[in-house]
Amino acid sequence: MSKKLQTNFLGVHWIKQRPFSDVTDPLGMNLRVGARLGAQLLYCITSVTQRARYYSFLPWCMMRYRDSQRGAPGAPGMVEAVFHREKALAIGCVAHHEGETCVRGGVVGSRKVVRGFAEFEGKAFTPSRVKLVQDPALNVYSASLVNLGLIKETATEAPAEPGEDADDEASVTSWNDVELTDLGVDVAKSYEAAVSGAPASRQLDDPTRALSWQRAADWASVGGYCELATEVAPDREVLLDLFFCRRGRAARSHELRRQTLLLILALARHLEDEGGPLDATAFMSAVYGGRVEYEDGPIPTVVPSQLVDIAARWKAYGAHVLMTTALQCLLSHVASALQANEAHRVSLAELAQTLSDPALEQAFVKNTGVRLPRRFGELTPASVNEALSVGDLGRNKPEIAYSLAQDRLRDMDVRGGPAGFALGLTLAGLVLEDYATWKDEDAGIWLAKCSNDDEDVSPAIMLRRLEQRFGDWRQTTWQDLTPYLLRKFVVGLHSNLAYEKQGRLLQLDGDQIRGNHAFNDVWADFPRLRSALTILQDLALLEEGEEGGLRLTVAGRTVLTNDLGECLQ
Repeated sequence: MSKKLQTNFLGVHWIKQRPFSDVTDPLGMNLRVGARLGAQLLYCITSVTQRARYYSFLPWCMMRYRDSQRGAPGAPGMVEAVFHREKALAIGCVAHHEGETCVRGGVVGSRKVVRGFAEFEGKAFTPSRVKLVQDPALNVYSASLVNLGLIKETATEAPAEPGEDADDEASVTSWNDVELTDLGVDVAKSYEAAVSGAPASRQLDDPTRALSWQRAADWASVGGYCELATEVAPDREVLLDLFFCRRGRAARSHELRRQTLLLILALARHLEDEGGPLDATAFMSAVYGGRVEYEDGPIPTVVPSQLVDIAARWKAYGAHVLMTTALQCLLSHVASALQANEAHRVSLAELAQTLSDPALEQAFVKNTGVRLPRRFGELTPASVNEALSVGDLGRNKPEIAYSLAQDRLRDMDVRGGPAGFALGLTLAGLVLEDYATWKDEDAGIWLAKCSNDDEDVSPAIMLRRLEQRFGDWRQTTWQDLTPYLLRKFVVGLHSNLAYEKQGRLLQLDGDQIRGNHAFNDVWADFPRLRSALTILQDLALLEEGEEGGLRLTVAGRTVLTNDLGECLQ
């Protein structure tokens, strides 16, 4: 029988009360270091570029415009012409699926068609007159199309390989100068081959022509987004070559994406062979904690030797996300303390003193099963971490940290209760202590390079600063560490880095913190990972299992076997 995960946690994201303004990243950790790490690990696959077929459909739209519309009297511009085809296919997908969008979603514009299905069903439509969304998918996917080498601006030189910060640097400045590359033409022609039997795909060469509901559905039945995996699709093999670096650019950033995709497939195979399904939660648990907890027992992680480096980089990314969770929890606690104080003012020392509250002891036992030898504030990170290791036999500290985030701090009642502050600090201590053991390895150095001392916070920055300030910080009491942590990495960081458009929750005035705004939307995640899982399903390498989760397809096993051999070269 297939094993079931004990949780569907992936990072932390809960909302119990509407936060002040729109503070979605109050410490800047998701959109700074977190974005850099994710961009390198899944280059050209972003949180919003979720469907593989857009990478062939959009070049095809551009090719059709070039071959049949550009320069003709009354012809629209390229972006408008592509947008017409996007809207037509979105409507066709809903028509083909009888009122639903494509499986796994991600079809730009389809939501409005689904909601207003009765208004669309059975009726002919002219795409140029239909309003579904404000912005076309082309705007979302354009940077990835450029960076994959499918399109270029003829008025400028081809973009150099972007640096390690992000994959969105190469973008389109003027669509009037955009052309398909030779590779882009090949990809476009592969989609053309897929839809050659659907007349609707060519009707749109005339922007004034209406398209029948049935013809749009017929087009989607062979050219839709989920049909890439289920139908005979000439573009699937081309896209497979593109994402796995068999064609196109093969610089380091693209190779890291390839290795990430192979790592997903490798873990899917391993977990399936042991009776467990794969999903985003299982993947992160495997790479950060070293095993995946299922209802009927854990499955230890086994990573092929060729993919050890990329797995270590994903663990580094996981460390940053867990630290983001910990620090956002601390920020939430500070904001709550300010609201509870009549003067909306509290000192750093007063916050640290709460760690010696007698009520905390019993709450800590309730949430961890561990009774501490003394009050939390009097203990050091080393002694707390050791107590947790002894009390949680069979699990290492990364597993304990991951479990603390998923099983305790995701619960707002726990996070807002007597033990919440201490648990947030404990999570930070666990992550830092583990990071210290591999900070000088390649993945640790990579994490440090993705951090800027003057602007960013990450486990690498925090560890360095704590060592500079305290020496052996692990043997410093939490009561002494906490004022520095809050000043440097929570309150001070929020004051310095929170985006002005989001407002400021609180501010530091000497040793006093002032403010009166709640922060309850703790959010730390791996957004590109979900897109990668969807794309691998689109490429027919992963499929849904009978009891939930994902499993490797026959094609997936073939790709994994063949490409792992190439990793050795």
